[in-house]
Amino acid sequence: MEDFKGFRMEKVEISGREAIIVHPEKPNGKWALKTEYFGAFPDVQVKLLELGYYVTHIPSTTRWYNESDTDARKDLADYMVSTYGVSKKCVIIGMS
Repeated sequence: MEDFKGFRMEKVEISGREAIIVHPEKPNGKWALKTEYFGAFPDVQVKLLELGYYVTHIPSTTRWYNESDTDARKDLADYMVSTYGVSKKCVIIGMS
């Protein structure tokens, strides 16, 4: 396991991509998806982790819409719900 700003970070393969899942110390059943540039401007990610959110990322294949990217995000969502019992809805972090 790796570390992200003092929080446990794991990498799992989803849809043939290396997804990142950062674990809060006290999970609240909610999660967030950072859509691009996982480590950039981490203040929002750290605050959500402190509030109990899982923070996730799955890389896109391009910077423009690609159906396979949408499918990969759905697969990540399904994984989070089935593995960690989080809400089916997430907070989307679109800042880069």
